Amino acid sequence: MPLFQNQGQTIFYNIENNAFTDDVLFVHGNLASTRWWQPTIQFLEKKRTSEMQGRLVAVDWPGCGQSLAPARADDLSMWSLAHDHIALAKAAGLSKVGLVGHSTGGLIALIMMLLEPELFSRALLLDPVSAKGIQLAPEMIAAFEQMSQDRKFCELVLGGTIYGRPVDDPFVQKLIDDAFGADKMIWTEIPKFLTQIDLRKDLKKISQPTLVLHGEHDQVLPIEGSREIAKLLPNARFELLKERGHCANVEEPEMFAGKIQEFFS
Repeated sequence: MPLFQNQGQTIFYNIENNAFTDDVLFVHGNLASTRWWQPTIQFLEKKRTSEMQGRLVAVDWPGCGQSLAPARADDLSMWSLAHDHIALAKAAGLSKVGLVGHSTGGLIALIMMLLEPELFSRALLLDPVSAKGIQLAPEMIAAFEQMSQDRKFCELVLGGTIYGRPVDDPFVQKLIDDAFGADKMIWTEIPKFLTQIDLRKDLKKISQPTLVLHGEHDQVLPIEGSREIAKLLPNARFELLKERGHCANVEEPEMFAGKIQEFFS
């Protein structure tokens, strides 16, 4: 199991060779793991050739998937998570790195391009968190707390974010197991940090080509946030994914893999 040590963190990652022309780093969303990319990677594998020298790298946040728990609450700020991914990219010797970020991972990807503009070449954001973060009502904070303690409630909420795929699907059940097994600080600190961020004034500094995708039936994050990101970035375009929800990487991975291949070819 490949593990990376950074500033007291022990982070799991996986590398697939000969996946793209250049290296591409995948950043998952909140309560997720590298498992969320597996259906998409299966379709990407069918297009591999020995001429492709770029690597596909997927990373588990601290406290998620196979990574160990974060040392401190501050290790889960959006900026700290961005630094973790940057450190791993440099340690792995990645270059001209493309980014794929889902949900909160999309916000982290934007911060990564702000912090290290020379390292990253372009980005594809799938249903990203708004550049101004999320304002959570008290009942939503309470729902996170209940999800962390009640797997059936976690299944009800998380399963509802995956449009058109039944919650009793064995793969969806594995995703729910991953979420329910996330470290306690993931449940409490990520919602807090998402209410404390606003990148709107900074997005004009990001010149990398960026594709922002958003599912038509996303019930988790509003489409307007993605449209605003694409509008504020100097070199971006927005695309609506018809008949998709918040998780096209799981709902229709063949289509999503095609979008990735087209964008990073």
